[in-house]
Amino acid sequence: MKFSMLAVPGAAPVGEILGAENGKEKKFTISEYKGRFLVIVFYHGDWECQEHLQAFSDLQEKFRGVKAEVVGCSVDSSKGHLVWMKTDKSDGGFGGNLKIALWSDPAGSLSDQFDLYDAEENQCLDGVVIIDEGGVVRHAMTTSLEFTDTARNTFEMVNMLKKYKVDAKDVKKSSSKTTSTSSASGRAISPVKLDRAEMEKDWDVSEDPELLKVLNMAKMLGRAQPPKVQTYSKNPLFDLLPTAIRRLVNPKAPVKCCVASLQRNLAGYGLNGDISKNQKIQLE
Repeated sequence: MKFSMLAVPGAAPVGEILGAENGKEKKFTISEYKGRFLVIVFYHGDWECQEHLQAFSDLQEKFRGVKAEVVGCSVDSSKGHLVWMKTDKSDGGFGGNLKIALWSDPAGSLSDQFDLYDAEENQCLDGVVIIDEGGVVRHAMTTSLEFTDTARNTFEMVNMLKKYKVDAKDVKKSSSKTTSTSSASGRAISPVKLDRAEMEKDWDVSEDPELLKVLNMAKMLGRAQPPKVQTYSKNPLFDLLPTAIRRLVNPKAPVKCCVASLQRNLAGYGLNGDISKNQKIQLE
């Protein structure tokens, strides 16, 4: 089993990464976002995740209002990002109106540190990582929620994490491989130590509204998205005589075929299901 080498909370990765923003290619570093929260939205590929990124782009101004910035990241090249960003919406692009930068992680070197890289498929997994203003990774997740729900819940999570700060001085660099930051299995362990008794001494856990909100959000994130069922109700017509059909379509068109269908609801056959059990069995 492979584990992430980055603890949460833990120091954010260092290094440059290519990307695209405002119609140009440029280099980015996570450290340049210090002083602001950084939300990295990992997605599996350009041209397939338009709605996913559009949901976050629509909330970019709200994120900036709370001193947070959103970027997207996939294995696609920065040139590929530029083409996608400039392509018309009708053709699956953004028409030059995407409000977030797109990073290029072709080898998965960044996404792999958050367990958000599929080496077999060579693509990022859909997920969200939140790094605070001190450069500390505070949150990393994948989800089955709808795109708009994911973007909205991420915005709420940023506001929540701002209330409960972690001192960057207590977090060692992720590159240091000491016994205090890694277990025998190789999985990273957060160096931040929290005293539960101290935290809860003046806190009624059972009625804390923020805690209940987090618990409810956790239940939603772990719940599979139910399939969408589309229903189209039409009033049945039983007087489709050949003359009536000709009037509905074309008076001069000959009637080639006339088909009737019988559909069953939960109660039985017909609109009311008011037939006897024997009649239902005979019809079946």
